[in-house]
Amino acid sequence: MNKLIKLSLILTPSIILIGCGSGGSDNNNEKQTIESALKISNAVYASPRSIEYSHKSRQVFTKKTKRIYNKITKITNNFEKETYPCDVSGNYEMEMINENSFYVTYNSCIAYNKDTQTNDFNNGTVSMSFDNETNTTKIKMEYYSSIEDYDNATEGTYYKDIFMSEHIEGKNITEFEIDGTIEYYNVNDLSVYETMTYSNLLMKENNATKAWFYKGGFYDKVGCFTQNHVYETDENDWLVENSKNSDYWSSGTLYVDSTRYVYSGDMVTVTKGDSKGTFKQQELIDELNKEKSSTDCDI
Repeated sequence: MNKLIKLSLILTPSIILIGCGSGGSDNNNEKQTIESALKISNAVYASPRSIEYSHKSRQVFTKKTKRIYNKITKITNNFEKETYPCDVSGNYEMEMINENSFYVTYNSCIAYNKDTQTNDFNNGTVSMSFDNETNTTKIKMEYYSSIEDYDNATEGTYYKDIFMSEHIEGKNITEFEIDGTIEYYNVNDLSVYETMTYSNLLMKENNATKAWFYKGGFYDKVGCFTQNHVYETDENDWLVENSKNSDYWSSGTLYVDSTRYVYSGDMVTVTKGDSKGTFKQQELIDELNKEKSSTDCDI
């Protein structure tokens, strides 16, 4: 179901819970308190790394929109709004603001995608601007619906009101920021099965070291599962992707609200207040998948 969540990476414990305190008869009570504070369900979180899907789909979309832009600028150099037919059905209107900025409004447009050799559906408004001097691309999508492989698709994506910005810094750092809500829906009955809301969420990728930095808010709701958190990566200890399993972090420190997650190999140490626990990442991934697939909303 979550093709968009490359790794909806989360954590889950191997349940080695470590507490502090004095000896004596109070130890058992203290241990119970620690276990309660750091049980698996409390350690699990929905990772904003699902943004990678949005990031990559944005790259594909940018490429497609730039192709339309380049095609149109060869036809006309004026800044009047023009309407063009789509390959299969529908049309799109384009209005150039200047040579590096334009609007496109898709009207039930079904067009052939030569890269995937499928017909894609687009409906809604997109604005885009390029700044070559600062290597920055900005995109805004308003009430925009996209369905890839329209003839066979069962799922679609709805960008309710999304702003995205990508900035290339130097040779290795790519900065990507997103704000707004994305919904994933079933094509047959238009029912929404997952909602993700990003609150000025910044993602940085070091292409050389495969390290990632996250900062901002992320809300995820699918079925009975709902989480809403604020994330911040340690500036001096970015999250490094595990070379053997991209679902794991091999190192790095991430704060989720007031809880700290320190990764090492396939393990993660979670510190929440005075409690600390060391968990296996796979256990947390399994627990997250369990929570997301649950149909018992009363739990």
